[in-house]
Amino acid sequence: MNIFIVGGGKVASDTFIRYKKEKPCDLLIAADRGLDYLFSQCKASDDEHFFIPNVMLGDFDTVDERALSFFEEKNIKCHRYPPEKDFTDGELAMTLAIEHHPSHVYMFGLTGSRLDHTLGNIRNLKRFADAGIEAFLIDGNNELTMKKCPADIELIRRDEYKYLSLLAYDGCLHRMRSEGLKYPLSGVSFTPGNAFGVSNEFSEEKAKIEVLDEGYLLIMRSRD
Repeated sequence: MNIFIVGGGKVASDTFIRYKKEKPCDLLIAADRGLDYLFSQCKASDDEHFFIPNVMLGDFDTVDERALSFFEEKNIKCHRYPPEKDFTDGELAMTLAIEHHPSHVYMFGLTGSRLDHTLGNIRNLKRFADAGIEAFLIDGNNELTMKKCPADIELIRRDEYKYLSLLAYDGCLHRMRSEGLKYPLSGVSFTPGNAFGVSNEFSEEKAKIEVLDEGYLLIMRSRD
C-alpha cells in the first residue's frame, strides 16, 4: 500500500505529479493547508480526480474557505481538530498513515521556510523506520528517508539527484562499509555531531551500504 501526504508547506508541483504518476497511490491525505495546493491544482488541471484527497485533516483555521468548501462538498472523509492541540497537522497525517500499515509513504509540503516544522517532520521519519515503513520527505530539491540500523541498504542511482548524503541521526555508526559510492565509507565514524557523509555520489548504478551498529541513518538525495 502506498500513501501520499500533502502538507501546507511549499509543494513542487512537477515533483509531486511525477511521483504520483510513477507510484500507485492507494490513499491521498491532505493535511490542513495542503488543501490549498490540491484545490489550486484541481482548478488548473483537466484531471481533477488526480488531485482529490481521500482524507483531509487539520484545524483548517488558515485554509482558503473556497478550498475547504470545495472539498467538503465532495463528502471527503474529514478529521477536524481544534487549533490548540499537542500535535502539528503534519504529524497527525503521519500518525494516520502509520495506522494503515502501508509499505511506502511519500510526503510533500512538509518542509519549507518553517524550520521548526521541517525539523519536526525529519525527526518523525524515525517513527516510520521503527514501524518498518519506507517513508520519504520530498521537495523540489531533496528526498529524505531514514533507516533503522543494523541494516543492509541497497540504493539505485537516479539521474534527477546528483548527491547522496548519509548522516547518523541517532547513535554512533562506526562499523560501516559501502560499494558503488565515490567516497567509500569504510574507516569513517558517523556520529550525530559530524557531517562526514555529506555530498557523496554514486560511482556505479547501484550502491550497497552495510551498517553493523545500532542507530538510525538519515539518507538524503539532492539535486544541487
